[in-house]
Amino acid sequence: MSNLTCPVCKKIAISWWEKVNLSPISQHQCSNCGASLSVPFYSLLFVMLPFALLLLHVAFLSSYHPSLTYGLLPLAFFISLFFIGKAPLIER
Repeated sequence: MSNLTCPVCKKIAISWWEKVNLSPISQHQCSNCGASLSVPFYSLLFVMLPFALLLLHVAFLSSYHPSLTYGLLPLAFFISLFFIGKAPLIER
């Protein structure tokens, strides 16, 4: 089962871009059965984790490796996109 699949009708419910814009607070209708879909709250924590680690790096280690800080920002962004893609859809 894909992470874009509706948990109710088991068909592709939303596009990847619609899922990227989905949050635990917002909902999206399944294009097939009309069920209200969202992502669980814990998925928001996984998305924020790479940026939290980057902030810790900036706070404590940026004076030792200033150029590494700029290289880690795109890496944190793409890791967050990876976690968004792995979050399951749930029915609300």
